[in-house]
Amino acid sequence: MAPLQGTNTSEFLKSIVIEFNVGVKNLDYRMSFPRIIKYFSPTQFTGITNLAFDCFREPRSLLVMVHPNAPTLQSLRMLDIWTDCFQAMLYNDNKPVVYPCLKSMYLRFTAECFDQADHSVVHFPMLNGLTLLCNNLVYSKALFNNTGSLEHLKLTLEPRILAEVNPQKVFSQKQFGNLQSLIFNIDLRGQTVNVTSFINPILGLPQALRRLEFSGRVSEDNFLSTLMAHPDSVYAKIQELTIGSVELDISETISILQKMPYLTKFVLSVKNVQPELNGTTDANVAVNYIKRSFNPINRYIAKLSITNSPYTDVPKYDAIFVALLIVGCPRLGYASVRRLSNNRFTLALLDLADTEAFAAYKQQIDLVIRNHTIVI
Repeated sequence: MAPLQGTNTSEFLKSIVIEFNVGVKNLDYRMSFPRIIKYFSPTQFTGITNLAFDCFREPRSLLVMVHPNAPTLQSLRMLDIWTDCFQAMLYNDNKPVVYPCLKSMYLRFTAECFDQADHSVVHFPMLNGLTLLCNNLVYSKALFNNTGSLEHLKLTLEPRILAEVNPQKVFSQKQFGNLQSLIFNIDLRGQTVNVTSFINPILGLPQALRRLEFSGRVSEDNFLSTLMAHPDSVYAKIQELTIGSVELDISETISILQKMPYLTKFVLSVKNVQPELNGTTDANVAVNYIKRSFNPINRYIAKLSITNSPYTDVPKYDAIFVALLIVGCPRLGYASVRRLSNNRFTLALLDLADTEAFAAYKQQIDLVIRNHTIVI
């Protein structure tokens, strides 16, 4: 890696820059990149496989560094870029540019970029991972026109995208059937917008989805029930799940754990109320209900992370929540609670381990206590 940072670039530094960078395969430029790019020429920097830069606003500079390396680039990371930079990346003198080896692309836009034009050219035929973040409306069919190679996708969902993009016309089984990781960063900006109508057509596509994540709050009350209405086959292979968009109670959590039988890691927000299961808050009755009704709840779940905000915490409620899941999840050996200190959560669990309801699970509770750490 060859990072360059600084504010003053003399002719001497120019020669040093060129000498030290010619022949490298990985270039990572930060804030100084626009000031030194003028010293580069296409013949000096070719064969680059990994390129990353920030604050990149000049399409001319993009042509100098990106186009000559299109045949060899494997990873491209562009932060705080503008629309014309992205458009310049796709075409050179009105001729399409193809990136045959590019496998990973991370884009964070500063300005609006919206393009629904049909792109017959597949610019990124081997793209395996795409992260698309934005503070404004950002969308281009060129990003989603692939050959089925995409396995990891992270999208920002903001109101105008949800309103103006038809997911059924963008996402197809042919192009997105091999997704293994799907992350939605939901940013509704206080507006009431239907998210599930956009997400549902996408969830039905992957055949091998292993990781599913929802971050950011949603405005619809039926978000969870709509997601869970999908056939079991949609979630059958998922191993990692994050639901930060809604707060779950113990019954909803158990339903999710059952619907995703191979889940090993679950990150969630929980309701700050005393856990109530099958109409009762009595721990003894709830434990007997779990033992009687589930065999078990989930055989593979090993890690649980609760990520609520630290305002109205009752450590005992979180401890009971985790302890009840321990009863029905024999491999659960790690639980973290972001909103509590180590001592408050572990002390609450210790108290439960000595009660009649959870005495039989003391060894597993002790394991969770030993493994407990704060998630930052």
